[in-house]
Amino acid sequence: MKKNFVLFVLIAILSSTLFGEDKTKLVVRLVSINGAHSLNSFDLLRVIRTKPSSVFNKEYFDRRLVKFDAISLKTFCISQGFLSSTVKDSVVIHDESVNIYFNITEGNQVILKQAKVLGNYKIPESQILDILSLKVNNPYNPIALNKNLSELNNEYQRFGKLFNKINVYESVEDSAEVIIEINEGKDIYIKSFSIEGIEGINHYLAERELTFNKGEIYNKDKIDHSQRRVLEAGIFSFAQISPAPISGSDSTTHLTIHMKQFKSHEWQSIGGYYPIEYYEGAEPLPGAGAEIGWRNRSINASTTNLNINLAGYLIPSQDYIYPKITFNINIGNQWFLKRRIPTQIGYFFEKFKPYGQFKDSFIARYGFRIVNQNNLTERSYLLSELKWEKFSETENLEHRTYTLTSYIDRTDHPIISTSGYRLTGMFHMSGGILGGSKSFYKIDLGFNHYSIIVNNYIFAGRYKIGKIFGWDSSNSDDPQFDLFYLGGSSSLRGWDMMRFQIDEDTGNPSGDVFRIISNWEIRFPIFWIVGGELFIDGGMLSDKLNQDELTNYLWNGGFGITIATPLAPFRLDFATPFDGTDTWRIQMGANYIF
Repeated sequence: MKKNFVLFVLIAILSSTLFGEDKTKLVVRLVSINGAHSLNSFDLLRVIRTKPSSVFNKEYFDRRLVKFDAISLKTFCISQGFLSSTVKDSVVIHDESVNIYFNITEGNQVILKQAKVLGNYKIPESQILDILSLKVNNPYNPIALNKNLSELNNEYQRFGKLFNKINVYESVEDSAEVIIEINEGKDIYIKSFSIEGIEGINHYLAERELTFNKGEIYNKDKIDHSQRRVLEAGIFSFAQISPAPISGSDSTTHLTIHMKQFKSHEWQSIGGYYPIEYYEGAEPLPGAGAEIGWRNRSINASTTNLNINLAGYLIPSQDYIYPKITFNINIGNQWFLKRRIPTQIGYFFEKFKPYGQFKDSFIARYGFRIVNQNNLTERSYLLSELKWEKFSETENLEHRTYTLTSYIDRTDHPIISTSGYRLTGMFHMSGGILGGSKSFYKIDLGFNHYSIIVNNYIFAGRYKIGKIFGWDSSNSDDPQFDLFYLGGSSSLRGWDMMRFQIDEDTGNPSGDVFRIISNWEIRFPIFWIVGGELFIDGGMLSDKLNQDELTNYLWNGGFGITIATPLAPFRLDFATPFDGTDTWRIQMGANYIF
């Protein structure tokens, strides 16, 4: 019994020693990079992920991350020509905080003295050196050289040189000399192709999306374009085109097209808090929504699809919650009249309350539309819409419209952008040669840009200008949805939703025919999934543009808190107009304002 007790005590002591360690996390107090005399400290700090804690953001010590940062610093030094550089990390612990030091020995900087390309015929030497980032009399960067070899290979594949070979020879002492030896190989032609993974539908539905033909010279651009078109057909979840050499031939290839199909029938449902289109002339309003739909991706074993969707939305304001119900039936296909014209034909019905006029009766509108969308890239497109609609409350009111929209996205991420730009343009025609009871033209242009200031601090800007021509304001009973509106979490946050300009008689939101808006933000992390933003918004509404009207350009500013969610950031903004009053407004938003 005594032996068992002693054994129990020893096990308890051993367990407490092994597993009873203090789990308190160490807070990073200081991150210091020493020894770098030629390299910019700002650039070095951008390379590492370990950051010192701040008033807004508490960073915790991670030994593995420090080791990765040392490797990243070493890689960066090599990319700047310091090929013999060394990086050593050390850690000093003070109570519950830690200081991290990276000590860099740069060594001599190697300059590229000579770069020569041999065996190239299709692509000039200057272009090859540019692709490989080889600049004579500049620091030698072997990191970029090796990284960009695949891009050079892709460039050759655009010329049919599918089986090219590229060798790099370098001589490095006090300076560097590089020779790029290229064996372009023969022009490769497509002899045959096969499709795998299709069941229950005709292979022709996939083959017609291919932009290459048998007997043509191999072209990587056409291969990539074909893959994108196959996915756009709407019935395939995966598409990959893989070339393979043909035995006994050194100038032909066989292409295997691997595909996976979606389920042909499915129910879809989504819900949450997100931007909702309410008025054509206002930015999307944040609100709660739920949608349910049924989709047939392949009617009668074709690429014609049928979508039926029912949605309900609740848009909060300072006084009421405004409901909106929509119902849509759409039939679509990438092909129309034997030509590839991505087209959707549909019926729509909407019922909602006029914003700011909760006590008024519901408005119901319905109609038909034909939509054509041409995808320029994965996230850029050109869209046209021809629409006919009527309003159930006013039988004599009939709108016939044509809208052309362009969307060019050159950002690094479609939702949380940190670099790049977006361009938007919209031309809208109502009535005119189309007929209908109301005639006017609208043009709306926009530009967004994003850039990294330092570390994870992002500067973002948005500018929009729009004008309506030929608007007849004599009949105030006509729906005012196409006018421009401002105010709220999606435009000018220092004003209530759509109440930047109000009707003096009714107190309802008032729109106008000319609008300018500008927004600037600095976005930054605080801790965990919480981020912050500082912003300034400016804008104006007017019935004309002249120098006197520009004095009505009003501003607001404030700060916001963002919470990262699996889909998009949730935003809570605090804003005040710069008009001398001390009035603050709280705005909720889904996703960033732009």
